[in-house]
Amino acid sequence: MATLCDLATRLPLVIGGLLDRETNLKRGRFREETMTDILTGALAAFAGPELVISYPIEKDTGGDLDLRFWNVSEGRDLWVRIQAKRLNAAVVQNKNRSYSELLHRPSPKHDYQFRTLRDTPPPWVPLYLFYNHASVTMDPNFRGAGPLCQRGEPSLCERHRRRTGGEARWCQWDAENGSA
Repeated sequence: MATLCDLATRLPLVIGGLLDRETNLKRGRFREETMTDILTGALAAFAGPELVISYPIEKDTGGDLDLRFWNVSEGRDLWVRIQAKRLNAAVVQNKNRSYSELLHRPSPKHDYQFRTLRDTPPPWVPLYLFYNHASVTMDPNFRGAGPLCQRGEPSLCERHRRRTGGEARWCQWDAENGSA
């Protein structure tokens, strides 16, 4: 049975591949909402009492997606508010890849979205989720880079899987000993 660790490993490849293929679209592009829908659909496969998915009011919260994880047996939870941004294609108006919506303002009367997200009150943890083209992530300049990996070491999810025998429903960092 697949785990959330497996999803965390495979989903970036799927999304990156879709973004690379958008050059074949006749009109338009895959929007960050499209990628977020794919993510939430994949998470829904694991949904049970441990996971709640909701879409907050973005202009008020700065987030596209709220996830709440519970570890019932340990009485621990994690509340994550996520703002998604996608990398522009190689050929855009300014011909540079960028996250053009990072300085997004919902309206002139609202603050910048990043400030609203940053100021999210506890217990929410504000995070950005960046959707990147697979061709960019395969660039030799980024080889070996990863959010929770050091070069030459197994990923956090892999270490967690080894420690638990693959039984965990999601990866979590063990703060007591600094390993997963």
